[in-house]
Amino acid sequence: HGPIVVGDEVLLIASQDHVVPLQFGHGGWSTRMAHCLGRFGRVATFNNRGDVKLDMPGCGAFLWNPAVIEPLGKGCVTTLCAQAMSRLDDEGAAVMLLVLLSELSDTKGSG
Repeated sequence: HGPIVVGDEVLLIASQDHVVPLQFGHGGWSTRMAHCLGRFGRVATFNNRGDVKLDMPGCGAFLWNPAVIEPLGKGCVTTLCAQAMSRLDDEGAAVMLLVLLSELSDTKGSG
């Protein structure tokens, strides 16, 4: 996946201590933005300086420094795990738990 484009789903960095200083000169910081951190959003548009406006479900739309967002196609383990967990419904979580418990009991039984 190349550069981020309108419509892409991205993940915001979760650390407020890291994000707030990076927002200076990139749309600023609002305390309401804290609710978006560590969550997924969809790229709505870019401004003329390259800042990214993200639509954040349940949070609204804010302008972000591109340094605080990560495209999902990047492939880092943290992003891929967060992506998988955010899409996991109750049934999927139950199935995953059963598999993990089964593996745990197999490990204890053979040790």
